[in-house]
Amino acid sequence: MGFVLLLCGTLVYVLFKVRKLSVRYRRLTGRLGEKKVEDILLSYYEQTEHVSKLYDDVMRRTKALESAIKPCIQKVGMVRFNAYENVGSQLSFALAMLDENLDGVVLNSIHNRDSCAIYMKPIVDGKSEFALSEEEKQAIALCTKKQGKGL
Repeated sequence: MGFVLLLCGTLVYVLFKVRKLSVRYRRLTGRLGEKKVEDILLSYYEQTEHVSKLYDDVMRRTKALESAIKPCIQKVGMVRFNAYENVGSQLSFALAMLDENLDGVVLNSIHNRDSCAIYMKPIVDGKSEFALSEEEKQAIALCTKKQGKGL
């Protein structure tokens, strides 16, 4: 007798679960109209595949862009100064322009009352084979302080 009651209880529980699933299934299929669940799942799968391919393409392009910008100027440092005592307004300047590896150039413009001269020195790994003025060193130091921040 106890066994029959246990079976009846289990049957009621299973029927309750089946009814609940049936209601959920009807609600799902009612929104679909004439479409089959299999067709919708296949459509979602195809969309997921398409998005995955787009993502892979975007990642490939991003990596290409990252490698393309490495040699570009990414760090700029400028120091203005008075080259001569009789010339004011800080018209002379040292301008360092470096890439990610601290390679590039430093321009030095010396201005006086009669003329302006511009000098360029190559920079490799933040250093130059030529003697650098204090202002040029400061301009390069500004670039290294900004390292990783870009322009």
